[in-house]
Order: sequence, then structure tokens, then C-alpha cells
Amino acid sequence: MRLFVFCPATTMNIAQIQQRILAADKLWLARQLHDAEQEGVFLLETSTQLKYRQGQIFGHLFLAKARNTKARFENSKVLYPIVEQSLTAATLLNEQSNKHFHSEITQEKGHLHLNQKEFEAAKNCFEAVYAENLDLMLDLEIKSLVGLSQVCYYQNDFDEALAYVSQALARLEEQPSEYLQLEADCQLIQVYLRRREYSKLKQLNQAVLEKAIKYGDVEKEIIALNSTAVSYGAKSDFKEAVQYFLEALAKSRHIGFRQGASNSLINTATIYANLFNYDEALERYHSALKDFDDILDLNTKVIIFNNIGNIYYTQDKPLESLKYFRESYELSKNIGYGVMELHSLTQISRVLVAQKEYDEALLKAEQAQEIIEELGGDVDGKQINLLNMGNILYHKEDYAGALRLVSRGIVAAKQIKDTVSEIRGYRLMASIYEKEKNYQKAYEYHVVYAQARESFSKERRLRQTIDLEIKHSLEQKEKEIQLLTQKNNYQSLLLKQNEQINLQNEQLKEANEELRQFAYVASHDLKEPLRMIGSYARLLQMKKGSEIDEEEELYYGFLTDGVMRMKNLLDDLLRYATIGKRDVDVSAVDLNEVLRVVIENLTVSIEENGAEIKADALPTLNTNERMMSQLLQNLLSNAIKFRKPNTKPIIEIRHEYKDDKHLIRVIDNGIGIPKEYQERIFVIFQRLHKKTEYEGTGIGLSICQKIVKRLGGELWLESEDGKGTIFLFTLPNK
Repeated sequence: MRLFVFCPATTMNIAQIQQRILAADKLWLARQLHDAEQEGVFLLETSTQLKYRQGQIFGHLFLAKARNTKARFENSKVLYPIVEQSLTAATLLNEQSNKHFHSEITQEKGHLHLNQKEFEAAKNCFEAVYAENLDLMLDLEIKSLVGLSQVCYYQNDFDEALAYVSQALARLEEQPSEYLQLEADCQLIQVYLRRREYSKLKQLNQAVLEKAIKYGDVEKEIIALNSTAVSYGAKSDFKEAVQYFLEALAKSRHIGFRQGASNSLINTATIYANLFNYDEALERYHSALKDFDDILDLNTKVIIFNNIGNIYYTQDKPLESLKYFRESYELSKNIGYGVMELHSLTQISRVLVAQKEYDEALLKAEQAQEIIEELGGDVDGKQINLLNMGNILYHKEDYAGALRLVSRGIVAAKQIKDTVSEIRGYRLMASIYEKEKNYQKAYEYHVVYAQARESFSKERRLRQTIDLEIKHSLEQKEKEIQLLTQKNNYQSLLLKQNEQINLQNEQLKEANEELRQFAYVASHDLKEPLRMIGSYARLLQMKKGSEIDEEEELYYGFLTDGVMRMKNLLDDLLRYATIGKRDVDVSAVDLNEVLRVVIENLTVSIEENGAEIKADALPTLNTNERMMSQLLQNLLSNAIKFRKPNTKPIIEIRHEYKDDKHLIRVIDNGIGIPKEYQERIFVIFQRLHKKTEYEGTGIGLSICQKIVKRLGGELWLESEDGKGTIFLFTLPNK
């Protein structure tokens, strides 16, 4: 929904443009990128018309930001040159070298380079902005530090990324700013996620989520939702985790944030893997690789390959698992993702041990150990590698060395709560002691192994139960979504219908106005030449006097008759068009008095045709006297006109009160109306007989129907050919 009302450029002033700039920023924060882009174009065009240079610079800069974000969301490389053009235009307009604009332009150039993975160029831009604004402009100082952290983050230098964002946070302690705190905290979340420091996320997630909602920054809200879900998943609270992932997925799809959608899908797959629902997990991992391949960063692909490998290993599919572990290793090595390079090597070594390829397995374990030392020694993956090397030595019959390494592996597994590795270690210890014929120790470890395995089996069953609960919850959610979608579709349809009705109403108003204008022309401009024709015809007739022969007299008769019929037609058309032109004035009207006046008006016609009129006592109603008079006069006149030859016209007017309405019947014994013509009778200009048979313009009954509708009632007829007609109409009881 737009946050402002459109104002034509010609009516805008600079103060209004500045208000629209604020509205444009809100659109960008909500990532309503289509509307934001349109607003940027409008601001640029309007500022150009008003020669408002600052507005022009902002317009170009804002368009660059909106399109840069859109390019990142959609991975649309074709937009990057357009973004660059906008930044170049902003630079050229900034002739006075406004420092703030200069830094803003440079900052956006940094993001453009970052999106295109031109890391060195991005770093140079952010460093330049930082140097220009150090201790001068806090917002640019903080944003440039966050930008530098992002450069390091995407290059997998997480220590340096943490250092930059920590510097920004330290600066904010000196000079607090809630929105800038949101910028820095959001980046800190992403660094902690990559470093797998989940214990540091809980309070940070909540703070970012609250601030993101407060400022309407949807993308940061999605990041916080995903991070919150990861935190719950790390604590094995998978039900909560899935709910947050699904919320993040829905919001990502809503704003077209494909990166956010892919992250949510991948993380949901990881939850399913932890719940031992491997089919669902594999389906989502493969779906992510297929549907989001163009936007998945290499770090994420490494993690997916590793996770798929783990699933295949658990399913006892060593060849498939080895394939994905090797893909994960090669890719992580190429991009310098040390943590995942370690994980991949330990898993490759583990598969090779299971396949009894001990020498190659040892080689991979030694490579893994080198990475562990490079990373500082205490890292996730160390426990697996110790167990792998212990297992290799066990098969090489170096039992003392095996015991030493496996016992260290168990300690390391306990420290990071890696239950699977811990159980694996107990089983290995029991096997090693058996080989050493230390049956007491072997028995003790068998007992510990059995207890740990039973505990893990219970945990597995619990997780499978949670999986079923999640599945049921998702099914319910899906039903809710379907119902909501149906409701939204219905509301959308109603909205479209309302829009169509409004459009038709507007068209009807225009048509009515045109008709009224025509009626005015008919009553004035068209009647004037008719009067002239009639007048000159009479003058010619008078001038000729007794010289007019019989044929000329006939022609003059045709001429004056035509003029009279045309005048009557225009009068009737005017009456039809002007009914309801204004609000109906109502007052207490005695219909008996109205009928008396109508009969008096029709006295000549009644006497000429020998008509007899009978009427019930009629009510007094709050209605419009002029309209009621016209209605009854038209109906009575119509009944007299369409009499049967050689038959005295008898017209009855009957009244009854029915269903909280007044029902009035006008009954005649005339020629009647065949059924096939009854629907046409109220249509304007419709005549059922030749003009030579019955006079009239074909408008009278149309006028009657329009009057009754205007008075809040209905008009219809009952008739048979040759048996007379009953016109019935209702009027409200008021």
C-alpha cells in the first residue's frame, strides 16, 4: 500500500518534495521496491521541473539504492549498469561537492561493487567514506564500518568482519543512535552465525527483531527471524525454529527477497535432518540448489553439499556421501572457507575409514589437523577428526595411540554436546579394550555406550514425534493459508468488481450528464428552428390565402403536423431526461386530489372518447406531487389512447396496502399488449403500433417507469392481447 497521495508535478513545491523523500525512504525500508523505484522516478522528474538540484541528486541516488537492492534480490546483473548511470548522474549534479552527498554516492558505489563481488573496489569505497566522515557524520561513519565488515564477511574473513563491526559498536557507545545500532547489530548477527557462535545470539536477535519492526526494515526483520530460528535449532527446540523459519520464508517471498527465501528453505531442511526426516531434508536441499542456484553464495553451497553428504552417510550410502563431501571440500578450499574445509575433510576421512581405505583416510585426517591448528585448536570438527585418527590407529593395531586419541575425541565431543560423536567414541573405546583383552574396561564402555545409545534413541524418537507434530502443524497452517488465500482472492474479486462498478457508475454519470445536456439542447436550441419552421409555414399559408390549392393545403398540413409531432417528442424527451435531475422534494400529497386534477387536465380526451374512470379512495403519501401527477396522467392518457374500436373505455384505479407498501393498479379494457412485446414496452422510443394508428412519441411509459423508480417503487404490467392491460406500481409507506 502506498504511504502517500499522488500529487501532480505541476502542483508540487520543494517542501512537498522533501516530504515525499521521507515517504520514499519508508518504501525502501519496507522493500516495496517497485513502488520505491516509481517514487524515485517521480521525485527526479519533479525536481528537474522545479530545478531543485538537491532533489535531483537525491532522486538519482535513491533510484541507485532501490535498483541496487532489486538487483541483489533478483540477482539481476542487467540492473548494475543502470545503477552506475544513476550514481554518475548524481556525481555530475553535485557540482558544489556537497560532502554528505559525495559520501552517500561513494557508499552506494561500495554496495554496487559488493553486490558484484568486486571486493577490493568495495573496500576502497567504504574506507574513503570512513576517512571523510570520521568524527564528523556518525551515520556515514557507522555505515562505512558495517560495509567494511560485509566485505570481510563475504571473503570469509570472519575475524576481521567482527573487528570492524565491533569498532562500529564501540563508537555507538560513545554516541548512541538506535537505528545505527540496528545496522551494526544486524551485521553482528550474521558474523556470529558464520562463526557458529549461537550462544551469543539470543538477546541480540530479540533486540534486532524489535528495532527492525519499529523502523519498518523488513530485510533486517527477516535476518533476525532466521537467526532466531537457528538459535532455537541449536538448542534442539525444533518446533520453535521451524515457525520462525516459515515466517522468514513468507516475508522473503512477499518482498521478492530470494536470498532470504533460500536461507529459510535451507535452514528448514537442516531442521528436518536434525529430526531424522531425511527425505524432507533432501527434498529441500535439492530444491534450494535447483531453484536458487543463481543466487546461492559459495559458502552456502558448501554447507548444503556437506549436509547432503551427512544424510547419505547416515543412510549407509557411502559413494553418494563421498561425492558431496568432496564437492564441499573442493569448493570450501577454493574460497578459503576454513571451517567448512575442516568439516569436509573430517567427513571424507570418516567415509574412507568405513570403506577400509585407511591410508587415504589418515592423509585426510592429517590435512584436517593442520586446519584445526590454523583455526586455533578448539573448533567444531576437532572431535570428529580425533575419533577418525583413533579409528585408523585401531585398524592399524596401534591400540595405545587409538585409546589416547579416542578419549580426547570423547572429551571434545562432550564440550560441544556432539552426542553422535560421543556415542561413536564409547563404541570405539569398547572395541579397542576388547582387542587389548581388557574385558573389564571393554564391558564398562559397552555399558556406557548402551546407555548413551538408549538415551539417544529416546531423543531420536522424541524428535520424530516432534517431526510429526510439526507436520501436523504445517498441514493446519497450510489449510489456514489456503482459506486466507481464498478469502483474499474473494476480497480481491469483490474489490475488482467494486472497481468495475465504480467505473460503470462514473461512465453512467457521464452518460446521464450528456443526456441532460442533450435535453437542454433539445428544449432550447432544437425547438427554436422548429418554431421558426412553424412560423414561416403559417406566414406562407396566410400570404397565399385563397390562392392555395387543395394539394398545397395538404402539404402545409403535413408540415405543421410534423412540426407539432417533433415539438411533442422534444417535450417528452426533456421530461424523461430531467426526471431525477435533482433530489426529490417530498411532502404530504393527497392522491385523490392529484387524480382530480389529472382528470380535469384530460377532460377533452375523456369526453371525446366517452371514457369512464372509476377509482378507490386513495391514500395521502409523503411523495412528490408533480411526479405523481405526471405518472397518473401518462397512465390514464395511455389507457384512453389504446382503446378498442367501438368500445367505451373503462378505466379503474384500485388501491391496496400490501407487504408494507402501497400497491396501485390502473386497469383498462383496451386492446391489450401481446406477451412478446411486454418486455419492450418500457424501453424509450419503443412503439408497438404505426404512428398513423396511434399518436405518441414512444416515451410516455419510459417516463412512468423512471418516475416510479425515482419515488422508490416498482412498475410492471399484466396484459393479454385483446383483453386489456393492468399497470401496477408500488410506492413506499412513508
